[in-house]
Amino acid sequence: MLRSYEYGLLMSTAANTATRLFCKCFAAGDVHPDDALYIPVFHRWIQEKAVPGLLIDVADYQHVPQGPNVMLIAHEGHYAMDRTAGRLGMAYHQKRDGADSFERNLKTVVSNALQAADAMANDASIDGALSFRTDEFVLGVDDRLLAPNNADTLDQLGPQIQAFFVKLLGTEAMEVQVASDPRVPFQVHIRTEVTSTVGDLRERLNTL
Repeated sequence: MLRSYEYGLLMSTAANTATRLFCKCFAAGDVHPDDALYIPVFHRWIQEKAVPGLLIDVADYQHVPQGPNVMLIAHEGHYAMDRTAGRLGMAYHQKRDGADSFERNLKTVVSNALQAADAMANDASIDGALSFRTDEFVLGVDDRLLAPNNADTLDQLGPQIQAFFVKLLGTEAMEVQVASDPRVPFQVHIRTEVTSTVGDLRERLNTL
């Protein structure tokens, strides 16, 4: 559980300048479409400009177990149908062109992940076989130099992450676990018993 914080003005420290954030929304249920089905969907998204970013190409990593099996590469970041830790989800990883504040970058990566999850769940070729949870997320920073996985980074970013998800999910009752292995990127796993639709969360994001 994250420690309790006063949501006041934070000092501008190194971790607050990090732009390589990521967010993963987990798929619901245990039975999901084969990963190969996501490849033509991502190719069509490039043609239709279905999600934010300058969309470039699709990468197939199905041969790599428990990772980002199918990726949609964009200039600003990449989208992935991700099976890290054996759990399927839609992830968005920001690579460049971030905003000038951690809060704005946080909003961008969560918004892009939710928009992509919504688009995938409602794609005609998926035919309703996939949906996404709104009570569980992973949020982190792919930058071990600016945001190493340690207590200092948690002190800098923890208040902002917790405050953001309190507003997004509409509850303070949440469990937040911090990855303890210093060899992995800084990341927090957020769970709550409050559920909404993906569409509801996307609408709420517009007010944050």
